[in-house]
Amino acid sequence: MPDEFDLAVSRFVGALEQVFHHDWEYTRSMMACIPTEPTKIDPEDDDPVIAPPDGSAKPTFLWPQLTEYWESEDWGSRGWLLSEYRRLLAAMDQRGLKPIPPFPDSEPNVVAPKEKNR
Repeated sequence: MPDEFDLAVSRFVGALEQVFHHDWEYTRSMMACIPTEPTKIDPEDDDPVIAPPDGSAKPTFLWPQLTEYWESEDWGSRGWLLSEYRRLLAAMDQRGLKPIPPFPDSEPNVVAPKEKNR
């Protein structure tokens, strides 16, 4: 039986494939809808805007800075992917793992956490 980490990896890869392979045409059409500033679409929505852990100010695909409801509204597969991404990050953190950028010596668009050991 897979442990929590194995499940987190499998679920994330399944969600990634759904958004960027199986739903690719819809994903492409929805990419233009991603806000460029933190957004509270419904002013009556009491849910907090989900902010990135690194404190970056601009929304991105992985951290659109919307409430949980609006992350998935009209694009359920993206909400699923974001949820599984965060689950995987938490599972990695429990094992002391951090994402490793492909170009660690380059300047990223947002501040990435420093790696302890490589």
